[in-house]
Amino acid sequence: MCHPPTGRVQLLDAPFPVRYDPPRPHPSRVRLRFGPFYYEPERIEFHSGFLTVSKFAPEEGDFPMRTRNRFFSFAVGMPVIFVLILTANHATVEANPGCNDSTIAGTYGFALNGLVSPSFKGQPQPIGEFIPLAAAGTFSFDGNGTASRSFTLSFGGQVSPGHDSGPYKVTSGCKGSATFSDGSWHMVVIDHGREIKVINATPGILVEGVLSQQ
Repeated sequence: MCHPPTGRVQLLDAPFPVRYDPPRPHPSRVRLRFGPFYYEPERIEFHSGFLTVSKFAPEEGDFPMRTRNRFFSFAVGMPVIFVLILTANHATVEANPGCNDSTIAGTYGFALNGLVSPSFKGQPQPIGEFIPLAAAGTFSFDGNGTASRSFTLSFGGQVSPGHDSGPYKVTSGCKGSATFSDGSWHMVVIDHGREIKVINATPGILVEGVLSQQ
């Protein structure tokens, strides 16, 4: 049989570029090489300096078949894994719909400190015009929009007990507000209600801290 020069191959329906190697050491066998892999044509024609192969199959026991099987397993397995990931993510989203008033139902301990200006008139003031304060105690939320506090307050060194209550509201975005005798408090609910970061949003009062679930 007459063979074309190495590399001059026309392969019909082949998914990859093909290189032709002259048969060695068996002249009766013609093999085509896909990179490091060899295929033995089932039907070939040779004309005009080109080898045309219309049908081919990998040699029995060759590595390409094992590679093909691995690729098939990968191609089938990946959609299954993708579906499982989407299902798990969907379940997580459904299990975490957001926050509401009941998210922070319970009692939280706190220790806060800050500054208060008795003469604040809406403009920034020097630190010397503020009085320091500190407080420790509990915030309690009933889960239905009513909160209460019980604490010990040190205002400029004068210590006194305190207790009050007021309304609160938590949004689906896990932010909220509460109103007490010392003004409005803004809240951010953390980790499904295990912590609440708070700041007193009343002009002239500089107090912020963290409430920890008991």
